[in-house]
Amino acid sequence: MSLDRGTVDAFCVRELRCVYKRIDTQILRNAMTRWNLSIPEETDRTVRTYLARTGMKKGSLSAFVDEAVRSRVFALTVQRIKESNADADPEELSRLIDEAVDWARADPFRSAS
Repeated sequence: MSLDRGTVDAFCVRELRCVYKRIDTQILRNAMTRWNLSIPEETDRTVRTYLARTGMKKGSLSAFVDEAVRSRVFALTVQRIKESNADADPEELSRLIDEAVDWARADPFRSAS
């Protein structure tokens, strides 16, 4: 049986998704951490009211806090990177960004060079 490149790529992607799904399930099962937090009552009431209005389900508060923390860490990381590159040449930064975007968009099944 002969497979063209598109068929092979589709097969690889499907198999990778299965592997990632299994890894993600395993990580979620074994890598959760419990936090004890003290927050103002007003904040608690505001968040729980918001979640209740949007159809709160089991785990909604944990998911909300996880997303908020990830978002804040990302924002702080971006801020730090911007500050550390404040004196950099804008044209050089633009060139580096374009190069990184090109690399990220390139064929993921190409051989490493």
